[in-house]
Amino acid sequence: YIQNGTKRLVFKNNVVARASSHGVQARPGGIVEDNFFVRNPLPILVGGGNHPEPEGVTGSVRGNVLIEGGDITATVRRAHGITITNVGSEGVTVADNIVMHDVSASPGGHGIMVKGEGDVGVNNVLVENNIIYDWRNSIRVDGEVALVEDVIIRNNTLQLYHHIDMPAEINDQRTLVRMKFDYGDEVDFSGNTYFSNA
Repeated sequence: YIQNGTKRLVFKNNVVARASSHGVQARPGGIVEDNFFVRNPLPILVGGGNHPEPEGVTGSVRGNVLIEGGDITATVRRAHGITITNVGSEGVTVADNIVMHDVSASPGGHGIMVKGEGDVGVNNVLVENNIIYDWRNSIRVDGEVALVEDVIIRNNTLQLYHHIDMPAEINDQRTLVRMKFDYGDEVDFSGNTYFSNA
């Protein structure tokens, strides 16, 4: 966990495997690039923490590979790929990542989630040119409407498969895009490619 208040974080060229919970918590924002995450319940978190940055965070999440996101335990289920929260006006870019094959027993989880919460919410977030393959809820936008502003989701490839060996109650809740509310013009989707075998 990289604690709030840390400055100029760079987390780059690492291999992170089988963490008990998070692969990396970049609570103060920063650069998270060119890493390989395997079998982590929550591979990447940017923002958040016990004492979130009062002006929000800024940063870049680029060129990472995340595979086989799973659960903390049989009863604490996750498969949260990349989570972005508490983003200030300078924004966060999530680009050129590959997120593939969640292995959670839960119908929840997400490939990439932008979550407006706390005092700052999320502002000026760009999610582009990512590949999300066989990971439930490929793109997720969450949080109160007033806390989500200027989110652009473009030119991503989202592919979702329903598995014959997975219980129907889980398969039926696997989605390509999940949004908690209608965020109107504050969330813009363009140029994305969607595929599902449902």
